[in-house]
Amino acid sequence: MSDNAGAKGPEPGERVAIGITFGNSNSSIAYTVDDKAEVIANEDGGRLLTVSCLIDRQIPTVLSYVDGDEYYGGQAKNFLVRNPDNTIANFRDFLGQEFKSIDPTHSHASAHPKDVSGTVAFSVKVKNEEETSTVSVSEATTRYLRRLVGSASDYLGKKVTSAVVTVPTNFTEKQREA
Repeated sequence: MSDNAGAKGPEPGERVAIGITFGNSNSSIAYTVDDKAEVIANEDGGRLLTVSCLIDRQIPTVLSYVDGDEYYGGQAKNFLVRNPDNTIANFRDFLGQEFKSIDPTHSHASAHPKDVSGTVAFSVKVKNEEETSTVSVSEATTRYLRRLVGSASDYLGKKVTSAVVTVPTNFTEKQREA
């Protein structure tokens, strides 16, 4: 017998599902309404557009830490100039990779990836300007995706109960599971 015996998920009418296109440079969030996919406006503003206008709804796949606050998307991307050492960008392709197999070239303008026991991580000052924290690629991905889910919940006015996340077809099984 399963540990979930008797556990009940949301009723079909209560389910709030989203789709996340998780890109190395940009991501986007969509949901369906009246059998049509709608892309959610990013936090920088804008109106709802159909999937054919995705380019206007992209959210930069970036996290930044300033004075103990975490920023994501367009706000985080703005810190690439003023605060590059505490800004994590281009991290999706490092997911599930060993440090020795990555090409960190795309991270030259942001927090540079480092080797932590063979895995990829970043050193950033998350809480304050004195203390450096190590953020793994998996942790950065989790934080970023949680921010997208939170943004979708805020936009829709309902708690998101499920999500489908796209990854590139060339991702290995290890990368998909990470």
